[in-house]
Amino acid sequence: MPSIKNFTPHSITLGGITYPSQGVARVSTTETLVGHIYRECPVHVDDTECGCGGLEVPIVRQLLGEVEGLPSFDAGALVIVSRMVAMACPDRSDLACPARLTRDGQGRVTGAEALESVFTL
Repeated sequence: MPSIKNFTPHSITLGGITYPSQGVARVSTTETLVGHIYRECPVHVDDTECGCGGLEVPIVRQLLGEVEGLPSFDAGALVIVSRMVAMACPDRSDLACPARLTRDGQGRVTGAEALESVFTL
């Protein structure tokens, strides 16, 4: 069984075992505006004099860039990272993301029942 390294900013619990963060892998992004949606102001629907001019929500495309904080490939290890980091590294077969998240009564993530691989086996 490979060793499991957690490179997310928080502990990950899998199968009742908690893996503390050993570092944080992050990916830079470049954003391009591709459009927007526009609707009336949801706060001031009855006040036409509010001056907000409505609500414009940008639609953007994010291109993934450089990854920082990721350990070198180790065939004997599985590295847990965010989905964005894994998607930015399609050549890394050692990366996995938390999947089938478990939540507490307030909806906070408490663990994962599975890991997701983003590369083709």
